[in-house]
Amino acid sequence: MLVFIFFLVLCYQMNAQGLKPTFYPAANGFFIEFNRQIQKNQYYIIFRQDNNNLTKIAEIRYPEKFEDFYNRVKIATSKFGIYDLPNSNELSRIWDASVKGQDVYSISGISAFPNVKEALGFGFYDNTLKTNNTYVYKIQLFGAKNRLITEFQSQKLTFKKQLANIKFKSLYASATETSTHLTYSSHVTNRTSKLKTFRNIYLQTDFSEIFPSLTFSTIKDSLYSKIYDSGVLKNLVYQYYTVPYDLYGNPGYNSDTVKIVTSSRTMTSHIKSIRAKSVGDFNSIQLAWNYHSPKYVRGVKIYKSKKLDGEYRLIATLSYRDTVFFDKEVNPFESYFYFIMVDDIFGNTIGGPRVGGLLVVSKPAEPPRNIRVQPEPNGVRVKWEKPTNDTRGYFVYRSTTFPGDSLIQISSLIQSDALECDFFDSLKNVVSPIVSYAVSSVNSCYQVSQPSKIVYSKNPLKLSVPTPGNIYGMLENGVVHLFWEQNSIETNSIAGYKIFRKILKQDGSDSTDFVEMKRRITEFGSNSFLDSNLKPGLTYLYVIKSIGLNGSESPLSAPFKIYIPVEKPISVSSCSAIKVPEGVYIKWQPTLQSGIKAYRIYRLWGNNSPIKVAELDTQQKEFLDKFNPMGQKVFYAITCVNKNNIESEILEWFKSAD
Repeated sequence: MLVFIFFLVLCYQMNAQGLKPTFYPAANGFFIEFNRQIQKNQYYIIFRQDNNNLTKIAEIRYPEKFEDFYNRVKIATSKFGIYDLPNSNELSRIWDASVKGQDVYSISGISAFPNVKEALGFGFYDNTLKTNNTYVYKIQLFGAKNRLITEFQSQKLTFKKQLANIKFKSLYASATETSTHLTYSSHVTNRTSKLKTFRNIYLQTDFSEIFPSLTFSTIKDSLYSKIYDSGVLKNLVYQYYTVPYDLYGNPGYNSDTVKIVTSSRTMTSHIKSIRAKSVGDFNSIQLAWNYHSPKYVRGVKIYKSKKLDGEYRLIATLSYRDTVFFDKEVNPFESYFYFIMVDDIFGNTIGGPRVGGLLVVSKPAEPPRNIRVQPEPNGVRVKWEKPTNDTRGYFVYRSTTFPGDSLIQISSLIQSDALECDFFDSLKNVVSPIVSYAVSSVNSCYQVSQPSKIVYSKNPLKLSVPTPGNIYGMLENGVVHLFWEQNSIETNSIAGYKIFRKILKQDGSDSTDFVEMKRRITEFGSNSFLDSNLKPGLTYLYVIKSIGLNGSESPLSAPFKIYIPVEKPISVSSCSAIKVPEGVYIKWQPTLQSGIKAYRIYRLWGNNSPIKVAELDTQQKEFLDKFNPMGQKVFYAITCVNKNNIESEILEWFKSAD
C-alpha cells in the first residue's frame, strides 16, 4: 500500500509562454513534469544536451487507446523500480476519465504517481543520467500538421544522487515462535511511496530484502507502518531495518535496527518501568528503573532527546547492577525525554518506554563579582568574575549621563562557563561623554540576578561637542560681561568653556591673534565671563569653545564684538594760585573720581602756549611753581590722568592772585 503525504522537493522551473516544466530530482535522473496534458493532435519532442551534443531522447504523444496507455504504465513503472503495476481496473477508470476530459486526480489516488503521469503524457522520466554531469533540456511542442507551437530551453541542471529527507523510527516489536510484529513511525509530511524491509539472522546471515505484510495508517501528524513477518523460525534472533522511498525513487535514511527473538519462553529482558524526577540540589534529573526478567540482563544503554519523537543519542552505558542514573547535562525548565535499551543474552532488545523529565531549581541567581571597565581606543571593555557554579550566562546594561536615562540592556545572553568574563561595547551612536555599566547573571534555571554595582567609564571615542550659541555681552563700569546659552543636553556633556579674545584695528581687520583668557577653575563650567583687562578706544572680538567631559572640543562659536569707548576724567575744578617771593603757590581740592593716578599742572602766561610744569601723584594737594611772572598775569589748570593714561581736558584756567 502506498501512502502519500505532503512532500517538499528541490526543483527547477522554467517559465515560457504558459508552459512551466518542473524538474524533480529522481533516483537515476530527472522527472520532467508538464503543467498540462497534451491534446490528441499535439506532441512533445524532448532533446537533451550533454557535452555540446543535442540528442533527441523522447517523443511524447497522446495515447491512442487503453492498451497503449496500459503498456506505457508498464514501461514507466519499470523505469522507477519502486512501484507495483497498478490494477488494470483502476487504470481503466483513469483512462475513461481522461478520454472524457475529467479530472483524473479525483478519480484515483494513483493518478498522482509519476509512472501514471508519464503514461498520460503529463511528464517524462529521463533515467539515463550520470551522476555529477550537467545537462540542458530543450522541449518543443508541436500541433496539427507538425506545426511548431513553441519551444523551451532549461538552464544548466546538474544531476546528483541524494537522500530523501525521510526516516522511520522503531516504536514496538514483539514475536511468537512463528512470526514477528514491528511498528515504525514517521512524520506525516514525509511523502513516502514505498517502504522496503530488510532482515537477517543475528550473527548468521547478511541482511536481505523481505516482502512481509505491510500496512500504513495515520494518526494526527504521525504516519505508522505495521510489519507482519511470518517467514521466521523459532528460537532465533532476527534483526530488522527499513528504508523509505519518496515518489521519485529517492531512498531515505535507514531506520534504527530492531533485534527480536522468536521464542515463547521468557528468556529476554526489558524495562518494566522507568521514572524521572528533578534533583535540584545536584542540578540533575534522576532516572530510576526496574527490569522484567532481570536475571537475563547484561547491561543497559540510556538514550536522550529534547523531543519525544526526535533524534535520541546515547548518553550512558551502565552495568546490569545499575538501576539509577543522574543526568547532569540538563538545563532547568527544559523538557528531556529518555528511554533505556537492555542488553540481554540475545543482545540489544527493543527500547523501553519513553519518559520525560524536567529540572526545577529555586536558588536565586547572584550578581557578578568584581565588575570593572577598561577604556580602549574603539570602545569600552567591561570585565567581571563568575559568581557561582550555577551561572549559565550574563546580561550587560549601560546608561549615560543624560537626564532621565537609566540602565538598559545592551547584550543578548552571553553564555560562558569561564571564571573571568568580558564584553566589548563599541559605543555606536552613544554621544554621552560618561557611560555607566552593570551586569546581571543568569543561573541554570534562567533566573536573572539583580544588577551588579554600577561602574563608570569615560567615553574614549571622539564626540561631537555642541558649540556655544547666542553669545551676547555688555560694558559696565569698564568691565565686559559676556554670556552665552547652554541647554540641558550640553550641561550633561560639557565640562567647561574656553574664551578667546583678539583686538581689531579701526578698519575691522585683525591686529592680534586669538588669545585664551585665563579663568578660575571654579568658573570653568559657568556660561558667563567678566573681562576687566580692557583699554579704551579698542575693539575686542570674543569667541567661545565648548570642552567635553572626555576632552573633545567644539568648533569656535560665532564671534561677539564690542568697542571700549574712551571716557576722559574731569579736570580739577577747585584751585587757587597766589604769587609769593619764591614763585607761585598753587593749592587745590583733591578729585573724588576713582581710577585717577596723577595730576598734571599747566601754566599759561603772556603770548606763550600752555606748558606742563609738573605731574604729581594723587596724594599731593599743593605745589610751588618757582616761576617769576615779572608783573605779567599767570594762569594755571590742573588735569587728571587715569590708570589708562587718559587725561582730562582743560575746561577752565585759574588766575594767580598778586
